[in-house]
Amino acid sequence: MATCRLLALGALIAVLALPPAVGAQAAEPPRFGYCMWHRRDVEHAEEILAALKGTPCDTIFVCPMIQLDSWRGTKFSPSPRAWGAQPEDIEPLIRRARELGFTVAIQPNWTIDASVEKEMLPTHNPWWPMFAHTTEETWRAWTKVLEHYAVIAERAGAEYLLLLHETDCLLPYPGWADFIPNTLRKRAPSVKLVYSQHGMQHLRLFYEPILELGLAGFALAKTNGDRPLAAAKIFEMVGQRSCLPDLRLPADPARQRQLGYDLYMNWVKRQSPEDRQAGRYPCLDLVRTHFDAYKSSDYWPLVYRGKTHETMAQLYRSVTFNPLPDVPQLDDVYYVDFVAAMQNTRKIFGAEKPWFTETGLEPPLPKDESRAALCARFVRATREALTGATDCIVWWGNGNDRDFIAVMQDLAQERRKAEKTK
Repeated sequence: MATCRLLALGALIAVLALPPAVGAQAAEPPRFGYCMWHRRDVEHAEEILAALKGTPCDTIFVCPMIQLDSWRGTKFSPSPRAWGAQPEDIEPLIRRARELGFTVAIQPNWTIDASVEKEMLPTHNPWWPMFAHTTEETWRAWTKVLEHYAVIAERAGAEYLLLLHETDCLLPYPGWADFIPNTLRKRAPSVKLVYSQHGMQHLRLFYEPILELGLAGFALAKTNGDRPLAAAKIFEMVGQRSCLPDLRLPADPARQRQLGYDLYMNWVKRQSPEDRQAGRYPCLDLVRTHFDAYKSSDYWPLVYRGKTHETMAQLYRSVTFNPLPDVPQLDDVYYVDFVAAMQNTRKIFGAEKPWFTETGLEPPLPKDESRAALCARFVRATREALTGATDCIVWWGNGNDRDFIAVMQDLAQERRKAEKTK
């Protein structure tokens, strides 16, 4: 058992013990997009669109807010009107943004009723649908939502429709290869289809070999070879030691295994034993074959540690992380390179296809910090760090996000001054 524990320790240390990579960057920085999802975005749509016109933010994501009734839900309903964009808001927003010259994407967002089965993940975030324990009935219910918005996208002139916003848990269901070409393509022949994933998938794909080694070692030493349970416990540990200090697994071991199984299996590199033997990755093949563009949610609050936009940008490339801080004499430095991970994912999915990156200011924000000043540094740092890695940075704001809009106007003014001096 002592040998097993040493193996686990060494494997887990190796997971993030890679030096930051340095890659060539394109000269042209990414454009920006803005998500209209909140009631305040709907109420101030004219003001927001007028303020963003002529800035580097040339894309609008219109986001109908939809709520899953339970973790194993079979139906969806509009999210509360008090804060979420409603079905009747969507088409007018698309048409107005198109009239003003913006590129438009429809992004149906599903949340989970916060009162439902909290024991699944006690500190669960209802904005994390990839943690829902879904069924095939959930998938069928979601296809009805997509059919509805595909018709609206075609009729109103939206260029893009997102099928899966962070909903990796729906990816393994077998009906996509029929539903996409025989339903969506026929309902919306001119609309490009977008696959969206959560940013944590970048790290899984980039660090996959050593993550698998670390998982195997941890399972051997800590969970008697139970990989789903090991996956859940590693998820909790890494979350607590990075940016989710309050993250807790459910008390019920069966729930822990369920969560770990879903985390481990429901993603693009999932393989059954038969697939592994044949060298197939059905979900990855589905994404490569049937989607025209990609979007990832790349919130990286660790960069808030930076005091300037330059140091913030560097923290995208080199974040220190010690997975075992309580072990004596382990004071080496371990790095996480988020940009290299994103570039790797883009290469796997198809580097020639458009790539959107969603981000925003996610709590907890630094204390005694002006949100406007933090927003300005963060937006500029993100643009600098992701130049060459993404085509469009999409901002998820707090509804009528005046701080972000002010940064876009400043960037537009800087661009005009630079053009005059040429």
